[in-house]
Amino acid sequence: MVDQKILQTVMRKALKTGECVLGLKEVSNSIKDSLLIIYSSSLEAPPRKRLLEDADSQKIPTIYYEGNSMALGKTCGRQHRISVVAIKSSGDANIGLLKQ
Repeated sequence: MVDQKILQTVMRKALKTGECVLGLKEVSNSIKDSLLIIYSSSLEAPPRKRLLEDADSQKIPTIYYEGNSMALGKTCGRQHRISVVAIKSSGDANIGLLKQ
């Protein structure tokens, strides 16, 4: 299980200095080039299963975010719901801390 404080720090830095894709539809369309996928507890079962299968087939690590989509949105510094985040380029963020 990933420490939520570390996750928040890494995600904010990746969003600020790297390249990230937000939202299920956008992540699903561009999953191939992702370094890491983070999904919230609010993600419904059928789309979650499909997302995890796609990530597994591409050998992309995934992280389950214990909070709901509103909490994930807040962690990303946004004022709206976000169910899935894909980190494409980490920028200054050390995503290795999350992959442990």
